[in-house]
Amino acid sequence: MIKVSNVAERERQCHLVGADGANSSVRPLVSPVLPTHTGVTGPEISIAPEDTKKPELQDAVELVGRVSMFSLRPREEISPKLDGDDHIRTYAWFPTPADWTLASHPAEVRKVLLEMFKE
Repeated sequence: MIKVSNVAERERQCHLVGADGANSSVRPLVSPVLPTHTGVTGPEISIAPEDTKKPELQDAVELVGRVSMFSLRPREEISPKLDGDDHIRTYAWFPTPADWTLASHPAEVRKVLLEMFKE
């Protein structure tokens, strides 16, 4: 919580700032505490509503169901959920070193994640 104190007492307000993510530019303004890597990373994978209608994705859509699905292994998780607008958001959590990054090209991301979760 940040108190704005450069205004008259009656105008003083408190603001809640969302410092989302470890590398947020807002985070240092909210807290001097530096984030630490827990050893686990979790990218978000999205399937747009128009793509959830494609025949080749119907097995995946049915697997997720009308709400969400969880697939868990020690220190690994895949958890897709179907939003109200038929958008599927999937979170994949797995162990990584602190400097690990995921490619931004969808085909490369798919290749990496399929290899990681092949079992």
